[in-house]
Amino acid sequence: MSRRKQRLTEVVPKLREVYAYFWPEIRRYRGLLIASLASLVGSVLLRLLEPWPLKVLLDYLLANASAGVVSDQTVALGERLRGASPNTVLCLIAGATVSIVALRAFTDYLSNVGFFLVGNRVVVRVRDRLYRHLQSLSVSFHAQARTGDLIIRVTRDVNLLRDVTATAMLPLLASSAVLVGMLMVMAL
Repeated sequence: MSRRKQRLTEVVPKLREVYAYFWPEIRRYRGLLIASLASLVGSVLLRLLEPWPLKVLLDYLLANASAGVVSDQTVALGERLRGASPNTVLCLIAGATVSIVALRAFTDYLSNVGFFLVGNRVVVRVRDRLYRHLQSLSVSFHAQARTGDLIIRVTRDVNLLRDVTATAMLPLLASSAVLVGMLMVMAL
């Protein structure tokens, strides 16, 4: 366990350095980043809303059933839907479910596209900075350095950082937010 802790204490400062290097480039696209984060939050909220139509259906069925204790919300729902036929209620619930899922898919799409646009634009700018820096180095440095190693570092390593951020960290953030939100909804 202490080995993991030691490794973590070594990695965290290095990650801070990497993000400190990228931050000026990321800051240029703060509007797109904020819009993408808003879409991510919308997606999380819609994901939390997805079970709601099923709750409405179950409450409607319980309100119409004659067994057991029925909550005040269920009674109020039953009164609102009292005149509606079961087919109408099912169509409304199916429509609500499809609408919520479609909106969530749309916000997921906006969020993913926004984050990938920011990632690609930042990568292009960082690569440009790296190429300029490499060109400013002395000829003796280039005579000693391995050409393939420099090319791989400029092309592959920068892409790897973008991919880790866009395909690993952001979905983890969204899934964590959904988990916390579901726990809060269940507690309420």
